[in-house]
Amino acid sequence: MQVGLIGAGNMARALARGWADPVLVSDSGSGRAAALAAELGGEALPSAQVAQRADLVVLCHKPAQLHDVAREVAGKARAVASILAATSSSVLHEAYPDAPVFRLTPNTPVEMRCVHRDPATPNGAAGSELEADVLALFARLGAVVKLPERLMDAAGPTPLSGTESMLRPPQSLWWGRWRAALRCSRRGATTRSPFAER
Repeated sequence: MQVGLIGAGNMARALARGWADPVLVSDSGSGRAAALAAELGGEALPSAQVAQRADLVVLCHKPAQLHDVAREVAGKARAVASILAATSSSVLHEAYPDAPVFRLTPNTPVEMRCVHRDPATPNGAAGSELEADVLALFARLGAVVKLPERLMDAAGPTPLSGTESMLRPPQSLWWGRWRAALRCSRRGATTRSPFAER
């Protein structure tokens, strides 16, 4: 599967290095795409060309850029995987109505080799070979845990504020909150996630 990354920031580089395969990659002019392509043997291209040539486009840009990027990429992408923080599946489906869209939340969990995924995939992708390929790709980075949409943001990185944002929370704190979110998921609870209690 040829992967195309839209964005070449920290998360895009972490994913690409984890896969250790040549990738197609674009950026907004920072030069990081060219550096990443040189490191992994891929190509730095404009976003539209990445979408045309990739089997799977992975959205690694800032969430605020979603609609600008979609104007350039939608209609060209065969399939889309998003790692955009706090961007719901419904918003992604609106931006990419003609492509199967997969929502994943790697961020801090990627460092612990774990990826969360929303089980809802549109356009007939659920249970398809494409879904299996996308899950296998991200499973190369670590465990892929299926979560309901309502727990996706809660299971991601712990939001911090003030001076806490300068410090990385201990892994035990993160794992404790993540396990609590999974327990809520397994019980089908509708109570607030422990991640939101800050």
